[in-house]
Amino acid sequence: MTTQHFSLHVNAPRALVYRALLDARAVARWRVPPMMTSEVHQFDPREGGAFRISLTYRGRAATGKTTAHTDTYHGHFAKLVPDALVVEVLEFETVDRALQGSMTITFVLADADGGTDVQATHAGLPASVPPADNALGWEQSLAQLAAYVEAQAGGVRQRNGQMGATIRVGTAGWDYPDWRGIVYPNTKKTKSFDELAYLARFFDTVEINTTFYGPGSPKTAADWVARVADNPEFKFTAKLWRRFTHQRETAFSAEEVKTARAAFDILQRAGRLGAVLLQFPWSFKRDAAAEEWLRDLGAAFAELPLVLEVRHASWNSEEVLAELTERGVGIVNVDQPLFENSLRPAARATSSVGYVRMHGRNYQEWFRKTADRNARYDYLYTANELRPWVERIKEIAARPTTKEMYAVTNNHHLGKAPANGAMITGMLRGRKVPVPETLFARYPAELGPFAAR
Repeated sequence: MTTQHFSLHVNAPRALVYRALLDARAVARWRVPPMMTSEVHQFDPREGGAFRISLTYRGRAATGKTTAHTDTYHGHFAKLVPDALVVEVLEFETVDRALQGSMTITFVLADADGGTDVQATHAGLPASVPPADNALGWEQSLAQLAAYVEAQAGGVRQRNGQMGATIRVGTAGWDYPDWRGIVYPNTKKTKSFDELAYLARFFDTVEINTTFYGPGSPKTAADWVARVADNPEFKFTAKLWRRFTHQRETAFSAEEVKTARAAFDILQRAGRLGAVLLQFPWSFKRDAAAEEWLRDLGAAFAELPLVLEVRHASWNSEEVLAELTERGVGIVNVDQPLFENSLRPAARATSSVGYVRMHGRNYQEWFRKTADRNARYDYLYTANELRPWVERIKEIAARPTTKEMYAVTNNHHLGKAPANGAMITGMLRGRKVPVPETLFARYPAELGPFAAR
């Protein structure tokens, strides 16, 4: 039998941490390694109360202790001290004698540095369970506990002891063939594996790409909402249909506005819409006609949380920022390859929504006409390149007028966007965070300092 000890700091009060240890829905969310799903069969959170939980491997890729791909354990709460101590006694349901036997899990909570220090002890681990595997599972689960509780307390948001904006980090899109086997454990797209739901275990936002190519349907939007139901802090951002940003030869119609809004309205009513992105190309330069187009666009979609991305330096004007502020349209702070007339990195906010988009710095491919999207966005940021942006994110989030802050990585080729997104999240939280095991295997050197392993 083996005993293992783990610890972490949570930026939230002890009462919230204690509640997450004894809430069935919370336990199903955080106390499960990323490669598994959780089902709580029984949960009676009082001294002597029983619980029974099953963890099933995603993709059926590993062997379970109870059935072919499932670990089931049951036990009871041996001792509870409100906001201070939780002691569980449990055992695996298995016919394998090498895995049988009683185990004790102890959580000790203590006030520390304005939050809570958590000490977890797993005693009585069967000798046949590899300690390294068990440690990895606990480290990932405890990181998820911290993320879950901090989200309940208001997220990763502090400035001089005052609460600021909720910060959400995520990727632009999720449906990329070259992510399979790197970001996702599956190597082929299947109906049994939900890639969006899987990504929402690690990030609190995703920028919807498909609405750029054509309006989303209300049915599809409702499906998106259902697929992220396990992450209560998750919000989508979504690109506006390119008819409004790239196809400007003729004026848009009221019917086109109605069609474009249909999916966004579903997301907004569900409380899952963070921003609608008005993404304009570098060729969209500031002049009277462009300014008029923007005013008309802002008026047409005024009821939605709009953010504007322009990439040409002609828009770098205090007048532009003042008008966006007046109209309640957010400005997107862009990281892109810098040429003579490229908009430079900044930390600006013109509405209650702060926004950062990171496209990579692939100078060779950025303006090459024959470059496809994989080539153009094939760039992996180093930690040193990300740190100034983490400070900008904090600066924007700390402003009194900012309520929500989004940081989106668009350097999607071969899973580089989620790798950099995890690095940003780790820097913001000041500790290692869960990442998909396949992603860590692809980028171990870059993710090593930031990934819970």
